[in-house]
Amino acid sequence: MHVVLIIKKVHRRKFITDSCFACTAMAGGGMLLTLLESCNGLPRISASKTKSDFSFPLSAFADKQMLIIQRNDTEFDALVIKKADNTFITLELKCSHQDQPLTATAGGLHCTSHGSKFSLEGEVLNAPATEPLRIFPTECINNNVIVKFGAK
Repeated sequence: MHVVLIIKKVHRRKFITDSCFACTAMAGGGMLLTLLESCNGLPRISASKTKSDFSFPLSAFADKQMLIIQRNDTEFDALVIKKADNTFITLELKCSHQDQPLTATAGGLHCTSHGSKFSLEGEVLNAPATEPLRIFPTECINNNVIVKFGAK
């Protein structure tokens, strides 16, 4: 039994150029992924128990107007928005169309699954969603923001 080995001659310069291009593309893709992950640069706080009132310091907003509460009692987080008049609105980040998570940006909320868009007041801007988002009562008392997750 004879084994035939065929070796294709590869030019060193082309090999290095092709390899460098591939590495650059992979590194660029990695940086793009990092940038996309950091696009939603909203501060996040975790809520260990959120079936009733949840409180956090007003200072958690730092220099931003919005923050996300990562809830462990549900798969959907909540977005707290500090308005110019120092009142607050808290929206459940759950699309009213088919219960998909929403992405929060400074311009509004959107569902990457089906394209629904919502205002920062929870109103539907683009279908297929037709119902507004759930809003949780929120107030500030003694420099603590209180979100009433248990309210209906």
